[in-house]
Amino acid sequence: MNRRNAIKTLMMTSGGIFALPAWAHAWKPDEMAKFNTTFTDQEIDLISAIADTIIPSNGEIGALSVGIDKFLVGLISRCYEEKFRGEVRMNLHALNEQSITSYQKGFAEAGKM
Repeated sequence: MNRRNAIKTLMMTSGGIFALPAWAHAWKPDEMAKFNTTFTDQEIDLISAIADTIIPSNGEIGALSVGIDKFLVGLISRCYEEKFRGEVRMNLHALNEQSITSYQKGFAEAGKM
């Protein structure tokens, strides 16, 4: 896996969250999720696992409890060009393949070890 591309994609995605316009504060996770036209269910599960890894709940508020995963799916699906969405999907698959190679489990399952 090309770590530079993975980090670049992650930083661009997270940078997009902080650069959202003021009207985006009213978006709700369920509303964002229904706009998905890009990701498969497996890819959405992987995005959820990544969000939970970066911001775990540990019994408190975490990425999944506030819907960051659904927000990211909607944001990427609606606000970015096809080329970027393709790069995100490619990096998701590369991350999962690297996890399978290293731990014999997909990324989402490896985190439950």
